[in-house]
Amino acid sequence: MSLRALLLGLLLVPLQAFWIIHMELVRGGIWPTVLSLLFTCVFFVFVLAVLNLAARRWLPRLALRDEELLAVYIVLAAGASLSGCDVGQTLVHVLGAPYHFATDSNHWTDHFGRYLPERILVQNEDALKDFYRGNSSLYTWDHLRWWLGPVASWLGFILGMLAAMLSLCLLVRRQWVEHERLSFPIVQVPLAMTCSPGFFRSPKLWWGFALAGGLDLLNGLHELVPAAPVIHCKQAFQLGGMFTSAPWNAVGWLPITVYPFAVGLGYLMPHEMSFSCVIGFFLWKAQKVFWAFRGMPPPGLDARFAQEQLAGVWIAVVVFAAWTGRHEWRKLWHDRARQGSTRWVLLLGVAGVAEMICFAHRAGMTWGFGAAYMLVYLGFSLALTRMRAEFGPPCHDLYGAGPDRIFMTWAGEGAILPRNLTGMAVMYWLSRESPRSHPMPHQLEALYLGGGRLDRRKLAAAILAGGTLSGFVTFWVTLHYGYVRGSETGFFGPATWFATEGFRRLDSYLTNPKPVDHPSQAAMVIAFVASLLALHLRSNVLWFTFHPAGYAISSWWAIHLLWFPLTLAWAIKRSVTRYGGARSYRAWRPFFFGLILGEFVVGSLWQLAALLGRFTAYAFWI
Repeated sequence: MSLRALLLGLLLVPLQAFWIIHMELVRGGIWPTVLSLLFTCVFFVFVLAVLNLAARRWLPRLALRDEELLAVYIVLAAGASLSGCDVGQTLVHVLGAPYHFATDSNHWTDHFGRYLPERILVQNEDALKDFYRGNSSLYTWDHLRWWLGPVASWLGFILGMLAAMLSLCLLVRRQWVEHERLSFPIVQVPLAMTCSPGFFRSPKLWWGFALAGGLDLLNGLHELVPAAPVIHCKQAFQLGGMFTSAPWNAVGWLPITVYPFAVGLGYLMPHEMSFSCVIGFFLWKAQKVFWAFRGMPPPGLDARFAQEQLAGVWIAVVVFAAWTGRHEWRKLWHDRARQGSTRWVLLLGVAGVAEMICFAHRAGMTWGFGAAYMLVYLGFSLALTRMRAEFGPPCHDLYGAGPDRIFMTWAGEGAILPRNLTGMAVMYWLSRESPRSHPMPHQLEALYLGGGRLDRRKLAAAILAGGTLSGFVTFWVTLHYGYVRGSETGFFGPATWFATEGFRRLDSYLTNPKPVDHPSQAAMVIAFVASLLALHLRSNVLWFTFHPAGYAISSWWAIHLLWFPLTLAWAIKRSVTRYGGARSYRAWRPFFFGLILGEFVVGSLWQLAALLGRFTAYAFWI
């Protein structure tokens, strides 16, 4: 981890945060942080790698080593995860939502105003009104003085959270990377791009690049000139319209899409994982049809007891991973030679967890409830990290399956103290959408990429620095645009809605608490037991390849856009490996790398052109 690589990565982190927020919040319509592989990181490293090829020939002293390019990607990925619509953007809006949206009609002030943690929220209505309505400026003392204290407090929490997650990643790295040898499909593209000799000389790479990039170029020209030809890749056909009679019409939205990058990522996934994802998706559809047949159609895309089932799956994933690695944990505990090297990891984790629990208490929770909430959240984060390291899906949605759902299911809304319910609403940004741009998977992927190439302590410092810097820039850029454009009318992202949703639910919990729902508890237990059984069979029965993580990840809306590309990738990979073996699979990997890079690079260029030229460009995703 050279100093220039670290500085280059930290220099690009603010530019990337600004770009992400502009695409997701200001412009809307394209959501890079919903994807597992962040195309902004890939684009920056691709540009650096191409420039580096020229530098090696003409200016060899300035050329970056492979490890330095990899370090830049690691810092960018660690930072980008904090800038997403589910994370930093929503957090900024949480700071003022309970005060700004409290009205005489909803009675928020009467219902939970006395439980709100004033020290970490913004209470001044003049500062909030200008942020939500716009036509103002952040850079006045009357505005800044109300935000500085809460923002500093939240940045401290973010640093503690990142430290706790990184400590867990360091503890499980040896077992998951070296012993179980998880495949980490998501980061195979940046790894190959920075560390594979001759990567850019592969003809198959450029065939895939030309195919995917050409589609984006053509569709982008059609966006500007409607008379130009177009090839529809996004929602080319809607199968759901074919089912018109009950109960089959409960299938609902079922689009066919052809995202080249998703086909590329699906090829890199283990074929049993892509199979599990597609089968899991149709299991959810079958549940909707079943409940419609019973006269109980579920609302929207959701299935009945979906969140409880997801919680049962991720708990089973954590329990099974802990059980399979029990010998490694025992060896780590008794191996005195390794105890010295892990002491700083444990200290980092203890410090991070302590900060998280203390902050939960500042957010209004009791000490015991705050500790339980944060520990369950870290367990949830660990499960998501495991799923992604083993599974490598293009997206991962575990909507509403975090600690909130577990406590509500087993304790009931009325049994939880109002101050703890309020604290969960303040922390709602942590668990609403899993979140999709979760920082912990990026941390473990960074340790996998670093391997023996980068010093682990310097790598850990770079990860924490990139994440904390990105958190600060996310606060700054979101507030800046809010005061200029107005958050309520000038933003296209869902951050305002996500932030207020937590407080609307809080109001419902306090005014109309529901008792313990025993069917929900049964759904969570059944999902837990079934997932453990599936994991056991997968480990001991050769023909059983279904992974319950595929079922969990396929529960929400994003899989609707990806099920067909994953099916296509599964069929292609199965044919290649069946008739050509592992050698053919490896030989064709550059083509699928090209599909990913072509769509990401050309799609990013369209977004940069739109940012600089102030026009609406073609969005290759969603």
